Amino acid sequence: MNYVRAFLQDPLVATIAGTSPIAARKIVREANLGSARCVVEYGAGDGVLTRHILNGLSSDARLIALETNARLAEKLSGIRDERLTVYQRSAADIEEIVCGPVDVIVSGIPFSLIPQKAAILDAAARVLAPNGRFVAYQVTPRLFKDLRARYEKVSANVAPINIPPLFVLTGERPLR
Repeated sequence: MNYVRAFLQDPLVATIAGTSPIAARKIVREANLGSARCVVEYGAGDGVLTRHILNGLSSDARLIALETNARLAEKLSGIRDERLTVYQRSAADIEEIVCGPVDVIVSGIPFSLIPQKAAILDAAARVLAPNGRFVAYQVTPRLFKDLRARYEKVSANVAPINIPPLFVLTGERPLR
């Protein structure tokens, strides 16, 4: 997929390149997928990170991938894995999509560009299991403060080998 074309046509595609393999591995490590049964990916793009998530999931786990861009969602739908379900929908719709607690949410959506940031973060905290994790990879660390307001434990790491470099922000155990 040509990310540059998607970036120019859709302001919510906030990158000009897919996630690097090194950054993807770091994000998946932060997600701690070992015992996860239900994982959601926000802003799945064309599936670069999705494939890494699937590689980290057990055979009986489920991955729900959300992507609003039609071209990227079509490419994402080409991944053949029975554990994957793709929705061309917004992360704002998560409560309508999942039925039961989510163990991990991995998010690549550009929170600094979207007006519904608070609503999406609040909905994510509501659908996560009590010991759930929210992992966001962003080009700035600004989301850290928002996560501190919603999670018991928050951490930040950097994935420098990516275009652009990424901050990997993790919230654990949503506040209820």
